[in-house]
Amino acid sequence: IKGKGVPHLHGNRRGDLLVTVDVRVPGSLDDRQQELLQELAQSFADSNRGSRKGGSSDEDEDEKGLFDKIKEALG
Repeated sequence: IKGKGVPHLHGNRRGDLLVTVDVRVPGSLDDRQQELLQELAQSFADSNRGSRKGGSSDEDEDEKGLFDKIKEALG
C-alpha cells in the first residue's frame, strides 16, 4: 500500500506497506455452513444497497479486484 509503510530514516517520506493475504477455500460445506454463508452474502448485499457513490452500477463494482477493495478499505 503506497505511502503507508515504515518512515524513511533520513526524510519525512514513508515507504510502501506490503501485505500478504492467505486465502483458504474449503473443499465442501455442510448444510449449516452453507446456510451461514448465504446469510453472510445477504448481509453484504443489504449493506451495499444505496451506499454507492455517483450511482455506480453493479458491473463497475464487479470490475474492482480484491486488492483494489482492500486498498479502498484501508484508505
